[in-house]
Amino acid sequence: MSSDDPVVHLLADLDRPVSPRIRFHDLLLAQLLTELEEATRRKPEAVTPDRSQGPDSSVVRPRRRRLGRMALAMAVVAGTAVAALFASSPWKSAPGFLEEVQAALTPPAGAVLHWKVVMTPNMAGCKVTFPASEYWQDLTPPYNYRGFEVQQQGGICGPGKLTEIGGEWASGKPAVGFFPPNTLKGTQFAWDPDIGPDPMADLRQAIADGFAHREGRTVLDDGRAVERIRQDCDLVKFPQCLDSSYWYVDPQTFKPVRHLSGPGLRPGPGATCSAPCWTTDYVTYESLDGISANRALADIRAQHPDAIER
Repeated sequence: MSSDDPVVHLLADLDRPVSPRIRFHDLLLAQLLTELEEATRRKPEAVTPDRSQGPDSSVVRPRRRRLGRMALAMAVVAGTAVAALFASSPWKSAPGFLEEVQAALTPPAGAVLHWKVVMTPNMAGCKVTFPASEYWQDLTPPYNYRGFEVQQQGGICGPGKLTEIGGEWASGKPAVGFFPPNTLKGTQFAWDPDIGPDPMADLRQAIADGFAHREGRTVLDDGRAVERIRQDCDLVKFPQCLDSSYWYVDPQTFKPVRHLSGPGLRPGPGATCSAPCWTTDYVTYESLDGISANRALADIRAQHPDAIER
């Protein structure tokens, strides 16, 4: 065989460091290619024409059998090549349900994340629904965020009040709040450093680490069909975590619909939440284009350029 022969190249390529399974496919493929090449180069047998012999005579059969063997060898070579290709390729199977959820909840780089939620805590025998919280998060450095956060007033059963806050998440500095008519000053509010201001970061990480589990289709108390995901505690990253929480996502878009957390949750068909428990219903979770106007929505100072910072 010449140096340009593909069989030579294939045999030479067998020295590469690969798994035993892939090496077996390569050796088998090389052997079959060699046999096929020898068969195609072999001179045809002399056949004496004999009109008395029919199409099924012994004179015709040897050539037909040889052609059949060649066709079979070609089919085996093709099948082996395909098997070797799939064994050695980095392709993966189609993504599963949790991978699709993870992809749907991963905002594109450079976007501005926008979400709006309604929280309903059930604590100490009282259940109250807070005003809707809303946030904008710039996904480019310095990762400005701005939003309307609920501050409880009047004790644990108080209705709560919205306060506008903002800051730079990457800086690690406390948030500043806007206090009418024109003051910006520091607050005690701070994000979890392992999660940040994106509420879906925790679930995405749980999926990646194997702490999220699909539990199937269910129906919420408002009649909406959803997929339920159980998120177990990662005690290494979150040692204070005591109980699993439950996420409910849309079956088609995989966007968040509801989150239940707390030791009093009842993740049955009605998704009830007994004390102590917290329900978070998602009104909006979307990615906005990273244009200047949207980035300004995540910048509390841009929204209040005349405010005095103290």
